[in-house]
Amino acid sequence: MSKHVVTNEFQYKAFISYSHKDDKFSSWLLRALEGYRLPSHVRKKIAAPAKLGRIFRDRDELPATGHMTDRIFEALEASEYLIVVCSPASAKSKLVNREIAEFKRIRGDGNILCVIIDGIPFASNPDDECFPETLKLKFTEEGKQSGFAAEGLAADAREEGDGERQALLKLIAGMLNIGLNDLVRRENQRRQRKLTAFAIAASVGMALMGGLAYEARNARLEAESSLKLAEAKSIEAAQHLDNNEQLMRVVMLTIYEDLLAAGSLESLENLSETLLTFLNEREFSENRAQQLALIIPTNLRLGQALERRGETDRAAEIFRKTRVIAEELYLSNPDSREALSGFATTLFFTGYLAQRRGEYEHAVAEHEYRLKVAEKFVNLPFAPESELPLAEQVDGRKELMADILATLCTLNAVPLANAEKALDQCRKSLILRQEILSSDPENDMKKTDLASSLFHSAMTHLAVGQYDEALVKLQARLELYESTLAKAPTNFKIIRRAAMTRQQMVRTNGLAGTSDATALRTLLKITQDFDTLTKKDPANIMWLADSATAYHDYAKTALLAGDLTTATEALSIADNQISRALKADNQRISRRLTAHKIGLLKSKLAAARGRAGEALTLTASAVAAFEAEDTSYARAHNVLDYAGELYLFYGDQLNAAGKHDAAQESWLKLAQLNETTVATKTPVFLKTLETSLARLETPAEVAR
Repeated sequence: MSKHVVTNEFQYKAFISYSHKDDKFSSWLLRALEGYRLPSHVRKKIAAPAKLGRIFRDRDELPATGHMTDRIFEALEASEYLIVVCSPASAKSKLVNREIAEFKRIRGDGNILCVIIDGIPFASNPDDECFPETLKLKFTEEGKQSGFAAEGLAADAREEGDGERQALLKLIAGMLNIGLNDLVRRENQRRQRKLTAFAIAASVGMALMGGLAYEARNARLEAESSLKLAEAKSIEAAQHLDNNEQLMRVVMLTIYEDLLAAGSLESLENLSETLLTFLNEREFSENRAQQLALIIPTNLRLGQALERRGETDRAAEIFRKTRVIAEELYLSNPDSREALSGFATTLFFTGYLAQRRGEYEHAVAEHEYRLKVAEKFVNLPFAPESELPLAEQVDGRKELMADILATLCTLNAVPLANAEKALDQCRKSLILRQEILSSDPENDMKKTDLASSLFHSAMTHLAVGQYDEALVKLQARLELYESTLAKAPTNFKIIRRAAMTRQQMVRTNGLAGTSDATALRTLLKITQDFDTLTKKDPANIMWLADSATAYHDYAKTALLAGDLTTATEALSIADNQISRALKADNQRISRRLTAHKIGLLKSKLAAARGRAGEALTLTASAVAAFEAEDTSYARAHNVLDYAGELYLFYGDQLNAAGKHDAAQESWLKLAQLNETTVATKTPVFLKTLETSLARLETPAEVAR
């Protein structure tokens, strides 16, 4: 690889083009660029001076002669790069558009860098557009329009994007034609990467690179996700980098998280398919193992995006095919970190989907296989510290084991009827993730991982009736999410998880008998959070189903408070949302359970209005729908609790209607479920069972 040498043939390193309405930011940017000192290792690598050089900013550089336009064009010609400060104000600025057009005429599209400070790229509403029109166009040497521009580097200085400091580093990396990590290493601001099994191995020797060009041909992408997708999609730019394979990993491990946080599943799917097309068409210089190692995570990201969109069958087929590929790579390279971690991650997804479908034995088999592969991985020698710091490798191996333990905890907690083992697995997972976070307390990705273990632990405590312990775990989880949202308030992934945590806290307080008057207000706020999410990405079936559950809980709490109007309105929304979610994908047990709960709540609402006949008919329909489920359905979390509520209520209704034999039959079904279902029996279910058995002894008493 030839050494890149920075020359000083231009009077200015860069020209800052901006609207004077954005004067505050452009002033900061000028000071930051001119004051930045390159790290010594970067100076040696590219033979560059310590400083970038002079930066032109018209308000600081132009003399008060009245000949502003001529002077600007002279400065543009003397500048190596053009930095465009993008905002709705600059998009409308005639001067900014002229500056861009002139620079393109002189030097083409290649040396233009963009930094977004406000607005939306490629917005459908012109008032929100942040990219000046000429930024999106090509020009001939004569200054005539010749088509659409395809390349550039964009940084997002907004708090919800890269942030000012990271955006600055991205611009500097672009001007020096170096990897972003060469600068970030010094700053200790490496972007956080999801430490799943594949991420652990993929991060070995990986450098976070700036300079991902964006491709924006006539696109109208969503606000937050458009920039990230645009950066990631530029395969053409990747082909000009020496570390193509590493770049692909960066895209899948960082841009994916950005898109997920921004709430764009369509962009996720497009990104994955674009990368797969590139990987399948490319001729790899080394061997097929190299290609497989890149195709595996790309396939998994695509499958995950499809599963979230409700295309479970398609996702399952992708996961199945990927498992074959990953196992082939693992068996032929049993001592390869990348092969081991790639297969371990694939087993997570196949096990995850099996669990979602209620195929618990299959799920356990996949996760136990994953555990064996992971144990082999963590016993491999560490990579050289020149590739990845030892501390990061140690934390990565801890995270891998913590993730597997948390997953097995969930399976053992209820479906496998081994709550004691589940509690121990969750405890070990928590310890590992607490150790990981202690080394970097402000790392939001590590906070999210710890929050996941806290949730699994809380749900296990709930299964055995340890409500206080569950609330402690849920409160700790909520605090982690709130600390992340304080820095990134539009991280939609975390907004969803925080809302679900509050929702579970309301439920737990109810089970513990400590519910208060704030429950209804809390649930209202939760439904509002989900309104934000479902409006953000209507195609996200997962968010839609979660919203339906939140509205159900809101309706149920309103009914208990005697507010029938609110209960009716909320239940109608819940019913509509879950119907749409199930129409897209009816394979998730939790979604069908929400639909069952909504059916039962309809009956209780009718009963509260004094319409006993209608209520009985609705409950009969709810019973029929529940009994149409497979026998393994009752093993899932919360299903037995619902069954207890359903059969007890139905029996009481039948008994009140004088149908005593039918009532006894309904109550008896709980006893039968207790005997035939292999799952942890929660205190909620056992209490309902006890009540039903008492009804069997004196059914006539219930009627009075």
